Amino acid sequence: MRNPVRVFKRKYDGTLKREFTGDLVEVTRDGWLAVYHDAARHESYKEGRPGAQVAAGGRDEGTWTAPYIFYVLSTEQPIAVALSFDTLGEQLAMHADAALPATVSGRELTLVDLDLDLVVAPDFACEARDFDTFDEHSKSMEYPDEVKAAAREGLALAERLVAAREYPFDGSIGRLLGRVLASEGPV
Repeated sequence: MRNPVRVFKRKYDGTLKREFTGDLVEVTRDGWLAVYHDAARHESYKEGRPGAQVAAGGRDEGTWTAPYIFYVLSTEQPIAVALSFDTLGEQLAMHADAALPATVSGRELTLVDLDLDLVVAPDFACEARDFDTFDEHSKSMEYPDEVKAAAREGLALAERLVAAREYPFDGSIGRLLGRVLASEGPV
């Protein structure tokens, strides 16, 4: 399923935090874009540094990575989600960012991260975090009221989607990974 795209994750002031390549493998009617990232063949950079390649997934030198990651961005809602999987397709972690709706320009997708995060374990236990960073950036980057509201709305949306096990937290991304891997030939 080769449909290459480049994704840019920026802060509100335009600072590039993360950049990666992947394949756009799903677009839903309600504005979700699913980008498949295979650590063995796609590029990943955090603050300009190449992402670490780790076989079991996790953190390495501050860069969250795994063998397979799906970045699920919304062009309509203030949220972006990353779901990571090991080499056997088992869910490792899920992470939702409050973000301005993603924009699309040709083969480039851009999201603006609004600091607030929801970290979701495979058993769906959740931890909301980065409130101090949000408060600090709200002042230093002069977030307008509508941006602050979008950040709170994105975090609340992530919590609702997880609680209701709705897309992309409904298991469909794991099934999508299976279809992508099957389309690439024998494992």
